[in-house]
Amino acid sequence: MPGSSSAVAALYFTSCPMLSLAVVFLALPTAQAVWKKHHRRVEFQSNSTSEVDALPQCPAGTILLSLGRTGTGTLSWSVDASTSMNLCGGYKEFYNDHNSRTHGVVSKESMERCMAEEGNHGGVFVHVKPEHITKERDAKEEGELLDPEGFFRAMKEAGFNHVVINFRDNLLAREVSSYELHTDPEETETYQAHSQEDIDALRKQYFLDVDLPEHFEMLTKRFNRCVKAAKAVGFPITAFTFPNLVGDLCGAVKNIVNDAAVHSKESAKGECQAPEWIKCQTEVIHMDSSHRAKTLDERVGKEAADYIRKGLKGTSYEWMLDMSKQIWPEDVKRPIDPILA
Repeated sequence: MPGSSSAVAALYFTSCPMLSLAVVFLALPTAQAVWKKHHRRVEFQSNSTSEVDALPQCPAGTILLSLGRTGTGTLSWSVDASTSMNLCGGYKEFYNDHNSRTHGVVSKESMERCMAEEGNHGGVFVHVKPEHITKERDAKEEGELLDPEGFFRAMKEAGFNHVVINFRDNLLAREVSSYELHTDPEETETYQAHSQEDIDALRKQYFLDVDLPEHFEMLTKRFNRCVKAAKAVGFPITAFTFPNLVGDLCGAVKNIVNDAAVHSKESAKGECQAPEWIKCQTEVIHMDSSHRAKTLDERVGKEAADYIRKGLKGTSYEWMLDMSKQIWPEDVKRPIDPILA
């Protein structure tokens, strides 16, 4: 139900992403998408007789709160290409370790800059992972935000007015996908497997040195803490599930921009032009690094695969060993329910 912040849209990945939707694979961002946005704005500015042209842009800031390897890249770049909204600084993930060298630490000041540059020009969209805002250490710089409670208070003050959340039930599939992203030489920003020693270290980091059930519970608890923090300061939530992204990616993007438009108008002073849908342009990324047709042994190595099977057998997470399954089974009790409303 577009326009309703309580609507929950289905967001799925399958082992065969071409089944449900003919997807256009594009570079990011596409020149066509950038041109459409720029051309549209020029038209608004040049037609002074239009009632719409005379309206100021509503301040609009949407935060995507989600773990990585949950369709966030595809979703974020598709929002950027299909709507008037723009990625903060042109980056899908403004605060990851790679980009932080350019943009600095998580802070109210950096988000205020982002809102000033993009929030009043069609809206801004930024992906924040729970680990970006849940850190048990001292601040590296003055003003760094280390906890989700402080982060969402600061984002509210910076002018952000909408939060999108997404959670992937099969956390093992997410973990394996993340491992593969770091071992794929085509992924130049994340590639870390330059030698067998590097691969062995990554297998320890992701699997062999990890109590997987405990790790999965930690991820869910941390996600829930962030959702609670957003709700505590009054952020309206648009929630997504993750089992079939290609089932209705365009519908998910349209749902986001429609909700963003509603909440930006609620936050605005006087009448204004809200963020809007332009044309669906899906941008699917990082799909090739996940080898979903291969066995677990082939994807992570036999030693790590044996460790995973042993660690999950007899637990509530055993069903995840079938990584084609994306929905938590109804007959299996969740240790912790993710907050998705």
